[in-house]
Amino acid sequence: MKMKTALSCVALALCAGTAMAAPQELQTFAGPWDLLADVPTPATPISVTFTGLTDGNPYTGVGLRLNYQLVSVAAGTWANDVVVTITAPNGVQGFYRSPVQGFDTLPNVGGDFSLLTGPFLGVDPVGTWTFSFEDDFEDGSAGGVQAVLSNVRIALLTSDAPTSSITLPSPDGLGAWSTATSTVVANQVRWFQLVVPSAINGTGLGNALDIDMVGSNLAPVNDASMGMWNSATGVLTAADDNFGPGELPQFSFGLGPRAASGDGQLYAGQDGNALAAGTYFIGVSGGNPTAYGNFYNITGGGANAGPITMRVRSFDSFTPQSPDQVYPDTVTVGVIGTSTPGTENVQTQTYTTTVASAVKWFLFSTPAGTEADPTYYVDIDTEGTAPGVTETTGAIQDTEIGVYTLAGASVANDDDDGTGFRSALSFGDTVNIRPAIAPVAPAGAGVARNGRDGALAAGSYWLAVSTWDTTFGAANWAVSSTAAAAMNGERVVNFRSNLPAGPSCNSRANVAGPNQSTTPDAQLTADDIIVFLGWYFGNTTGAPVAGNPASPANLLADVSGANQNASAPDGQLTADDIIVFLGFYFAGCP
Repeated sequence: MKMKTALSCVALALCAGTAMAAPQELQTFAGPWDLLADVPTPATPISVTFTGLTDGNPYTGVGLRLNYQLVSVAAGTWANDVVVTITAPNGVQGFYRSPVQGFDTLPNVGGDFSLLTGPFLGVDPVGTWTFSFEDDFEDGSAGGVQAVLSNVRIALLTSDAPTSSITLPSPDGLGAWSTATSTVVANQVRWFQLVVPSAINGTGLGNALDIDMVGSNLAPVNDASMGMWNSATGVLTAADDNFGPGELPQFSFGLGPRAASGDGQLYAGQDGNALAAGTYFIGVSGGNPTAYGNFYNITGGGANAGPITMRVRSFDSFTPQSPDQVYPDTVTVGVIGTSTPGTENVQTQTYTTTVASAVKWFLFSTPAGTEADPTYYVDIDTEGTAPGVTETTGAIQDTEIGVYTLAGASVANDDDDGTGFRSALSFGDTVNIRPAIAPVAPAGAGVARNGRDGALAAGSYWLAVSTWDTTFGAANWAVSSTAAAAMNGERVVNFRSNLPAGPSCNSRANVAGPNQSTTPDAQLTADDIIVFLGWYFGNTTGAPVAGNPASPANLLADVSGANQNASAPDGQLTADDIIVFLGFYFAGCP
């Protein structure tokens, strides 16, 4: 006997879904049969032979529908005590167990099973199938009847693609929106057809595809939902209600992120990092259907009606120049460090998050590298977030954090090195171990602050904070989270460091002549300016760089005007350029 637990689908089972297409070749078996514990019922399994459709249309088998009635006899018998063994014509077996626990009488146990996934993938449905039922937990007396099985109904399912669909222009890979318009009436589904010419492969930043309904204007509420199906298989690819602005839906595939529309979520691959090339159908309802299922099934409808707009765009490559190009609410922390040698300074940032998948970015600078002194360290964590709460996966305290350079390269990231499910990074000193932050019950202890994430050079960095499960790409600040639940609450981010306080904007020079040694000489001389020119303009030798007026051919200046306007080069090396240089070159200057 097996231990009785609340089960949904066993690992090798066919999982029941929502309703698919209309059944074909429905066959029924009245019974009844007494179900005994660990005894296959009926003794000779039910056999069903499918021949295919007879109406002259080509047959495309996509699923099976199994329903049956159970009446409990032994007290404590559950519907999910009953396991159905399904054997295909070619001998392949699958198993179904209902997710329902307690019952007295259930007239319609069962569901729909795909032939496009799971153990029956690729099986030809034409032929003889067998079905055997077995109760695998004895609730009553030994050898006694557990339940009565009757009214078994078995049918084939076919895939019927939507008709009268509106064709969306294929996306161009350059990020331009393509649109199609229509009108939806109450309790109606309007269909769009989309050809995706190139696969979204999920391997490079910005290889992405976005779909939304921005521009729609339904009444009485501008609220819609949409589902997306692969036309080759009828399998549901994605469904959404209100990830877009207001109460409109959106889909996003591939690595991101890209800026949100209005108050919607970022386009950040929430619906998957990859999407196969091919034709898709998108069904739109003016409200919130109760369920989406495979084979173009939408259960329920919506009362909103009016003009709708469907937009789609794709990117062969999308590379932001910095996180604040995408995220409107980044935070500048400034220089981290201490003015008192030998002591730790803690700089804390607190913010409120309302979306679980949102990524919050913090820009911080280090006045010196941890490698400059073996006792220097930088530790970053989210301690203080939701203290004393019961740890829950995907909740406010289940953070993930990652550090990136100004060029977008990943430095390090962490999930659960803090207390409970909180995150922590540790750079620098590996000898003088700093104790982990003391946990607040019921959270468990975190990892000691031991420099496990390596050295952190002097400079400026971006810190990303999000909710599990978060993906940290290797380049271009490619951070995205698949956390799905709504998130409302306060998060705390701490920067702990004993680095010496950074220099003021007019205090020290960073190099010494005549060969521009990186050993500071405490003087601002021509040597520093030479290094600045080489660093700031990106090239000090060789031929001019195409498209760069500041290449070695003329060393044109990159900024102009009293406010150091970086978008309007003035072609002159002036004090404005030197001011900008100082702000970048000496950490902590504005």
